[in-house]
Amino acid sequence: MDTTAILQELLGLLNNQKTVSLQALDQNRENQYTAFNNAAFARGLGRSGVPTVQQTKFLGEKYLPAYNKINTQFAGQEISLNNSLQNSLKQIDALNSAAAQLGG
Repeated sequence: MDTTAILQELLGLLNNQKTVSLQALDQNRENQYTAFNNAAFARGLGRSGVPTVQQTKFLGEKYLPAYNKINTQFAGQEISLNNSLQNSLKQIDALNSAAAQLGG
């Protein structure tokens, strides 16, 4: 059992999950920007700067907090995964030592 390979596989899966989450967030941002532009053009304000103000507000109030939340969540999961693996390895070592003493 190669624990490094297992850890790398699990971290890779977490990274893929994070990438998908961030891509979905980016797609939502693009959809919101399009909606802002469409609404502004429908009101005759397309070139007025209104869409840019709305985009900036959305970016600061919604997108960036969600982006940070995703990154923080996945960083915590990576730390938890590493800690769990380290604890498991310690338990395996303790069991191996106990088995060696019993057999020895």
